[in-house]
Amino acid sequence: MFLNNLLILSGLKPKILYQSRSPISGEIKVTQTRRERKLVVGKVTQSVLPLKGPVAGVWQSLVPRSRVEKVLIMGLGGGTLAQLLLDRYLGVKITAYEIDPRIVEVAREFFALNREVKVIVADAREAFKDKAKYDLVVVDLYSGRNAPSFIDDYKFITQVKSKIRPDGSAVFNRVVLFDSQARLARFELNLKKSFQNFKVDQYHYNRLYWAPLEGAVS
Repeated sequence: MFLNNLLILSGLKPKILYQSRSPISGEIKVTQTRRERKLVVGKVTQSVLPLKGPVAGVWQSLVPRSRVEKVLIMGLGGGTLAQLLLDRYLGVKITAYEIDPRIVEVAREFFALNREVKVIVADAREAFKDKAKYDLVVVDLYSGRNAPSFIDDYKFITQVKSKIRPDGSAVFNRVVLFDSQARLARFELNLKKSFQNFKVDQYHYNRLYWAPLEGAVS
């Protein structure tokens, strides 16, 4: 016990700030070291809040280099990407869908989720019911190791396409460590059928698909 407490105090071992189970997401934890706070769902890091230095991880790669004014995020998590966008582009309007109300509560209590972000607690596909269009649509629907099967479907991908402004783009985050090759191949085939061309960026086990190509970051 003494050694465990010593490691926590030294910042070498994460301290658990929050722990619960959700009927939607399963096990949820918020852990903290001296450098950062993490949202961990099913033993997988979903979001980070840096306490020292910049955000580390795939989230920076999801921020486009060209200015965006209106963004749709499918899969809010702790709101890491939303905050990065707010920091990068003054006045950007963000609408985020998150299916698990417990995750939204955690984002607000432990990750300083900005009140400027419009959060809708619902299945992300509810976004297709309105006519709003966006400069950027981010599809990041993993909960732990799992992502819903519909994100591979041609219908879903074309619906995402319908939410993009003429000069905008969509980015789909896929975790190759968790997805089978067959599943990724099906997704890529349907992505190509919808967009014809797209750009792929790799960040460790995250594969980011930017579509259409002309709307992707350079």
